[in-house]
Amino acid sequence: MSTPTPAETSAARPIPWRVATVVGGAYLVQGLVASMGVLMLGALAQLGTPLEEQVGVLISGALPWVLKFGLALGFDLGPRWRPRLRALALAVLNLGVALVFLRLAGLWTQASAGGSHAPAVAAIAPLWVGINALLATQDVLVDNLAVDADPARASRATLGALMGLGHALGFGLLGPLLLVPSVVASGMATGLHRSVPMIVLVGLAIAGLTATLPLARAPEEDPEADPEADPEADPERPEAPARSSSPSAALVLALAAGLAAFALVMTGPNLTQAVSAELLFNELRWDYARYSQILVPLGAVLGLLGAAGAGPLSARLGPRRAGALAAALLGLGWIAFLAARPLWLHTGTVVALAVVEGLLQPAVLVTLHALALGLATRTRLPTTTFIAAMAAINLPRVFAPMLAVGLAERGWAALFIGAAVSTAAGAGLLAAFAALSTNPGDPDASEPGQTPRSDLS
Repeated sequence: MSTPTPAETSAARPIPWRVATVVGGAYLVQGLVASMGVLMLGALAQLGTPLEEQVGVLISGALPWVLKFGLALGFDLGPRWRPRLRALALAVLNLGVALVFLRLAGLWTQASAGGSHAPAVAAIAPLWVGINALLATQDVLVDNLAVDADPARASRATLGALMGLGHALGFGLLGPLLLVPSVVASGMATGLHRSVPMIVLVGLAIAGLTATLPLARAPEEDPEADPEADPEADPERPEAPARSSSPSAALVLALAAGLAAFALVMTGPNLTQAVSAELLFNELRWDYARYSQILVPLGAVLGLLGAAGAGPLSARLGPRRAGALAAALLGLGWIAFLAARPLWLHTGTVVALAVVEGLLQPAVLVTLHALALGLATRTRLPTTTFIAAMAAINLPRVFAPMLAVGLAERGWAALFIGAAVSTAAGAGLLAAFAALSTNPGDPDASEPGQTPRSDLS
């Protein structure tokens, strides 16, 4: 029987459960907050808030996710944070989110008491920016933790799946199933209040786990690290591969293609999300009760299935190929929905689109996160590279809502064709680069027993 190589041992080793739990929990909070954002937009749409003001709230919340490079560079170039300091920061950030949620709930309560039913968008937007700024900072802390784990190829897919699953749990399960009934029965303020204990509990849990993690050390900081000599070192952590001081042309091309593909792929979902409340509640005349009874539970189940299934698919095909497949199918789904325009008033048509989006959008996110981890761990600035990839994913949240308004003014056909074309273009870029990214010489590129190939394919 042959002895496993170091690359095979690294590829087969699971990620530490505490890191996995912290990553999943942080993304769960992000999903929960995003779910409340969707509910608020739906309420604003039902109350007749102009579409331009609705997308203004979306854009304001997206800005912190794009502009977070300073903190990422601080992690890469500055001293490494000790686990307890990182844990304290995570606890403070999540408590801050909870406090801003309470303030937001107070605005809705005051508006309801005053007879206006909803606060002014000018009052909501600054608080929404604050919430997203806190979450974006938390995201950098947690992403740095994931990058510090220096995961092998299989574990990158696992971490990507955990990020997608955590977001799906918050966005598609906890948010809608626990909060939508409160919003429907008692109003938005009640839903916001009910979300606060979940945010606090999850935030404290991930902070507590983070405090117990071993101190991560870079190879250049401790080249002779001995787990027995250093009680804080992780004895199960595989040796991190050396990173080249000067990136190769292939890596630069991979980074450029990856960032461009991320932005293109995510433009479509952001276009459709920006006008989904307008389409559902105003164009198709749905109400909150119908939405909560049909689409909410369906989205909860499908989001989990899509995220869970994308992890193994990404590990088997490679994140580029898996992402290209999911994005292409998503674009085809929008074209099919557009072709069924005469049937839009039938519930089954909307449900069919919900099935496609519910399965494929989480799958796309999982594969893109796994790909971003693969890119980041091959550079000298891994946290900054990963945050750049996340910024590319979030960049469409800044420009797509206003673009969606312009396309919707030209008709729903323009909107769905635009969404399909942009996402298909991103899928094509992923697929084209996957065909060129095979690197048989990379010892960490394959799973045990498989033909070596690039972990970016």
